[in-house]
Amino acid sequence: PDQSKFHVSAGEGFSALFNFMGVGFGSIGFGVLFGIAASIMTKNVMNKASTSAEVTIMLSMPYLGFIAADAAGLSGLMAVFFCGVVMSHYAKYNLSEDGRHTTHNVSHTLGHIGELLTFLYFGFTILPMIAPSCSIAEDAEEIFMVNWPFVGWTLLLCIVS
Repeated sequence: PDQSKFHVSAGEGFSALFNFMGVGFGSIGFGVLFGIAASIMTKNVMNKASTSAEVTIMLSMPYLGFIAADAAGLSGLMAVFFCGVVMSHYAKYNLSEDGRHTTHNVSHTLGHIGELLTFLYFGFTILPMIAPSCSIAEDAEEIFMVNWPFVGWTLLLCIVS
């Protein structure tokens, strides 16, 4: 590659560094802010609340943090992560036993559904890139060829692991 065309001045480098740090610390701030808000709500406002209200607060506050951080031009994912960290240290213990158990089960279920959808989407997106025959094949037999030894070994290794 021609190195003479690639030049970054010190000012541009510092600008990028400060922008990176601003986005990072701003996102952390939004996450911590919404995590503390959830902790205060579960401790002071939601005394003797129903389980569904507790679950709603525990699921909606990270989402609100995501929306607020994204609207401010920051990283919504970092805000959700740090909101979850703060909520796991403070808000979780303000819930009733049923609320804690239900929130745990609902969040795990949503996490598994999210993983399923992510890997399904990834599989449908990457398959035509890996096997060009999937996108240009005229014969259905050519598209749906199954490598049974591969499937068998995959299932066996999944069961063993």
